[in-house]
Amino acid sequence: MPSTVGDLATAALALGHSFKEQGKLAEAQICYEQVVALREGAFGAQDASLVEPLRDLAFVCQAQDALPDAERHTRRLVALLETVQGADYDGEGLHQLAGLCGAQGRATEGEQLLLKAVALKEKRLGPDHFDVAMRLGDLCVLYEAQGRLMLAKTLRERMIVIVAREWGPFDPQVAALLETLASLCERLGMAEDTARHRRTLAEIRAQQGKPRN
Repeated sequence: MPSTVGDLATAALALGHSFKEQGKLAEAQICYEQVVALREGAFGAQDASLVEPLRDLAFVCQAQDALPDAERHTRRLVALLETVQGADYDGEGLHQLAGLCGAQGRATEGEQLLLKAVALKEKRLGPDHFDVAMRLGDLCVLYEAQGRLMLAKTLRERMIVIVAREWGPFDPQVAALLETLASLCERLGMAEDTARHRRTLAEIRAQQGKPRN
């Protein structure tokens, strides 16, 4: 039997993971809440050991559509990461928090969080890092949903350059991103850009169809 607070918390965390894998999210939530309470009581509210259970707690709450609870836990996770990691914090959790804000009708707040996420990734990893591209993609989705298509186009073009460098110019996922960009340009009435992107897309698909030695 576990004999210390740390042992109890570790056992509760493992049980929470087991419940989560089985799809028993309410039970998993109870376990993660116990882990947070135990570790907070033993080590304090700013201890790094709270990162994992807070992350899991936010996940299971969101999966149960308990968005305010998921937001609360994610905000606490972000604040804890900022404290624990200091200057090394790269924005983890911000895009999840942005999504939760957007899902609750607070798109402007979500946008600000995504912009912060991009800025932190750029500062920590450089402007051309793959993680930056992923956060740019989140912003694109938001802007497209808001009808801010020119902003979305600019960011998608930048994102594709980074992704093509990471995956290679003929990767199928690069082709999918180009198709989205071409459709976006078409919606904007930008015929030359639409044609240019579709020519590049055709070249990619032709290359993909060539037999490999």
